Amino acid sequence: MCFQAQPTWGLSKSPDCKLCGRPAVHLDQARRAQKTVSKGPSLITFVKVGQEVKGAKSASGILGTASDWKLEVDLKNQLKFPQEITVTNLRPDMVMWSPSTKQVSLVELTVLWEERIEESFERKLTKYQALKESCVERGWRHGVLQ
Repeated sequence: MCFQAQPTWGLSKSPDCKLCGRPAVHLDQARRAQKTVSKGPSLITFVKVGQEVKGAKSASGILGTASDWKLEVDLKNQLKFPQEITVTNLRPDMVMWSPSTKQVSLVELTVLWEERIEESFERKLTKYQALKESCVERGWRHGVLQ
């Protein structure tokens, strides 16, 4: 999943990612998609060569671990971090969380043409470290979506 911001932090005129060409709403669509949440180990169905598995569609990655994902994005309005998770004045670019599984993922965008991108990445990791720790202290698991 790729996201790209304008150099002035304005909104892009096109909803498509400049890197992968996919619409930026892809993450929101995947979040809203109906999915089954596994409650434990599942059996592997082996398929013979040439056969197709019917009805085998499941979400992968972190989105497949819950069916009640919520998403807040800091676009035109200032993002208010969900108080059900923790109280903070920090505003990551995106917050995605599942109340039922107590998982939270923070997304902070880095403009690809920024100078010293590695330093910027490290600075942002440090900036949000206390927020991650606060979430964990309140019983939330932190997933990674960068």
